[in-house]
Amino acid sequence: MSDKDLFFVISEMLRKQDQHSELLSKQTEMINLQTQSLEKIGSSLNNFVEISINQFEQQLGFNDRFIENFENQQKFNEKFLKNSESQQKFNDSFLENSSQQQKFNEKFLAHFENQQKFNEKLLDKIDTIGKPSDKTNDLEVRLNKLESKVFKP
Repeated sequence: MSDKDLFFVISEMLRKQDQHSELLSKQTEMINLQTQSLEKIGSSLNNFVEISINQFEQQLGFNDRFIENFENQQKFNEKFLKNSESQQKFNDSFLENSSQQQKFNEKFLAHFENQQKFNEKLLDKIDTIGKPSDKTNDLEVRLNKLESKVFKP
C-alpha cells in the first residue's frame, strides 16, 4: 500500500468519522430534545398526581361529611317516625274519645230536651195555679162582704 492509498483510507476514515460524529451530534440533539420533553411530561405528571391526590383528599373529606350528615338525617328521620307513630296513637285515642264524647253529648242533649219539656209543662202548671180564677175572685168578693157585715165597726 502506498502512501497515497493510505492517505485515501485515512481520509475516508476521517470522513466517515465526521459523518458518524455528525450523526451522533444529531442523535444527541434529538435525545436532548426528547429528554426535555420527557422532563416536561414528568413534571406535568407530577403536578397531575399532586392535584389528583389533593382532589382525592378533598373528595374523601366531603364523603366523610356527607356520611356524617346522612347519619344525622337518618337519626332525625327515626325520631320523626317515632314521634309520628306517637302522634298517630294520640290521634286514634282522641278519635275514640271523640266518638264517646259525641255519644255522651247526644244523650245529654236528649236529657236536656226532656228536661226542657218537663220545665215547660211545670211552668204551664204554675201559670195556671198562679192565675186568679173567676171563682177565686168571686169568693174574695163574698168574703169581703161577709167580713164587712160581721166586723162592722
